[in-house]
Amino acid sequence: PASSALANEVVRAPVFYNVKKNGLMLPWGGRIWLNPPYGRFGPSFIQKVVEEHRARRVEQAIVLLRTNHLTTGWFQKAMQVEHHICLPKKRINFSSPNFVASSATSGSVLIGIGVDRARFEEFFAQLGGIAFVPGGVS
Repeated sequence: PASSALANEVVRAPVFYNVKKNGLMLPWGGRIWLNPPYGRFGPSFIQKVVEEHRARRVEQAIVLLRTNHLTTGWFQKAMQVEHHICLPKKRINFSSPNFVASSATSGSVLIGIGVDRARFEEFFAQLGGIAFVPGGVS
């Protein structure tokens, strides 16, 4: 929902939305990988992924955010849905357009919405600690 052609060379999503397509204005469906833009648009993407999941259009979503987002009011309000959290032991480095790793300036969190608990734990436990948050509690 918030990507680019270059990023999709790695992700290989059959459908992706970029800045010109505006993922907030288009339907989402199936399984979603979401690394929303940070700043003023981030909260809208989190709200949309939760709404699309509740409407059963998004089956599963993995969302990548900075750890400081966990304590914001917009995150707390939006995440009133069952989810899993992985707090990686190390900061996640990102790639530039030239695929050169850049140093992360803050910690990240991976959030699974609608995912199978055992599979989430199996895959992400190698990165760090895992927590389950029941719906309606953040």
